[in-house]
Amino acid sequence: MSRPWKDAATLILAARRGKSPLQLTSQKSPRHIYQDYHLLMLKRSSKSKFMPSAHVFPGGVLDPADYSEEWMEVFQAAGFTTSTAILEHSAAVRPPLYKNNYGSIIPNEVALRICAIRETFEESGILVVKNYEDIFSSPHIELAKTIRNISSDVAQVSVLEYWQRKVDDSAQNFIGMCKELKIVPDVWALSEWSDWLTPTDMAFKVTGPGQNRRYDTMFYIVCTNTVPDTAFCKREMVSSEWYTPDAALTQYRKRRIWYAPPQLYELCRLRNFNKILDLQKFAVRRACFGNERWLPIRMNCKDGALSILPQDCLYVEDCENNTETPEFEESIEELRTKATTLHRFEIRNSSDIQIVCNVQQPFGHVKPLQSFYSSKL
Repeated sequence: MSRPWKDAATLILAARRGKSPLQLTSQKSPRHIYQDYHLLMLKRSSKSKFMPSAHVFPGGVLDPADYSEEWMEVFQAAGFTTSTAILEHSAAVRPPLYKNNYGSIIPNEVALRICAIRETFEESGILVVKNYEDIFSSPHIELAKTIRNISSDVAQVSVLEYWQRKVDDSAQNFIGMCKELKIVPDVWALSEWSDWLTPTDMAFKVTGPGQNRRYDTMFYIVCTNTVPDTAFCKREMVSSEWYTPDAALTQYRKRRIWYAPPQLYELCRLRNFNKILDLQKFAVRRACFGNERWLPIRMNCKDGALSILPQDCLYVEDCENNTETPEFEESIEELRTKATTLHRFEIRNSSDIQIVCNVQQPFGHVKPLQSFYSSKL
């Protein structure tokens, strides 16, 4: 039986802030706490078939080229003799996304990281890679480098812009680019962060009649030492912006931008970290515990709706294909009062959303640091 969703990967790109102010927006924290890094956010086109006009982290659907066995030629040129040697084997809990059979010797953990790196390059022009000579010399805990950081040579930038167009035309060209430039996708710099499956009720609402766009998306995070230049793909995006976590949520609260629930949740998690080195160390350490897939479940109530997450007392397991939406006669507040464990989005309307969480996060993760934010869809 085929799955009613596609596999995907996204990349949370955190970059250490420079001493000079950015041109884009005021980065003053509403908590008056200095956060020393920015996050890359891309605004989707209003014509996008999925989440139009939303601000998102770069990412997209897994392409067969991402697990092409031709990647072994790239990794072998960099010194890896077998596919299993590319990434250290993890004994941690593996989500279903890593267990899918793609019929390739390239491990799923590698293929999905390649997908996240490729999509980030396509959508933003930022290339998270390593040169051959740096593969075994850089400690894993170091902040990642990017080609655009390593070289400011105009000719080099021109080459990358050429390849960005080529990769946008075909994911297969990403392999050819890496061979020609003698670089390797820096899969080692990406730490697993979370895994979100599109809710069954959202498949129609965010895509329109006749569409059924659901995605099982692995979120990775990478921390870089400087803010790279961006060259966003104008076919898919209308802008690229760098925000601190607090500033990103302030823009959301002021109804200037809109995030899908997974992005909102992860931005609130990131508010726990004011220093990029603390975030990097946490991300690497936390990834050792593994991951689980989260499927939010919508439930309607008297004055709005709930989006229920795992560990909430109302959560129902094994509901990947359930299209029915439970109805409650109680209000959001009444259902909260009755609950013993809370892990949910409370949605009074499209511009009034609250994350409520009183449970311990699994797999060493942090709780979302947030009480209330509103936006307008």
